[in-house]
Amino acid sequence: MQHLFGSIQRSTETSTIVMRRTIKTSPHDAWDAIVNPERCARWLGAVTGDLQPGGKYRITFDDSDPTALVEGDVLRCVPGSELVVTWQAPGDEPSKVTAVLVPIGDSTELLLTHSDLRAPASDAGHAAGWQVYLDQLAAGLETDDWSDRWSEWGDLERAYTTVASVDQND
Repeated sequence: MQHLFGSIQRSTETSTIVMRRTIKTSPHDAWDAIVNPERCARWLGAVTGDLQPGGKYRITFDDSDPTALVEGDVLRCVPGSELVVTWQAPGDEPSKVTAVLVPIGDSTELLLTHSDLRAPASDAGHAAGWQVYLDQLAAGLETDDWSDRWSEWGDLERAYTTVASVDQND
């Protein structure tokens, strides 16, 4: 089974995905890779907008697909340590993504929480997607390898489906 860096917590109406990754880089470098549009495009997608509190942003994942995007509002931004945004894909209800950076020696722990997902049936796919994105971010920051890791998504999605099914029955 694929190593999972996250978990899925389900309630009756929503799901929350929690990802925890330790990346061998400084919080400053990790923060820059998250909020700097040029660097963010290497691991997540093309970011436009204003990543300041009250600002609006858009992330385009695939220029050839007009539905492959999310938009949202910046709810909180503490440079170097925390970013909280609403997250809404076309046709979906808004959810919330929180990224918190914590220094740990010569590394940074990234705690990413995607909450208020209204379609629990898709939470395993979201978790797999976040793991792919964070794998790309970690590899890029640690080894300057920004290569695409989406071939791993299917195995990850199946693994998160299994874990979420087990967690829900506990």
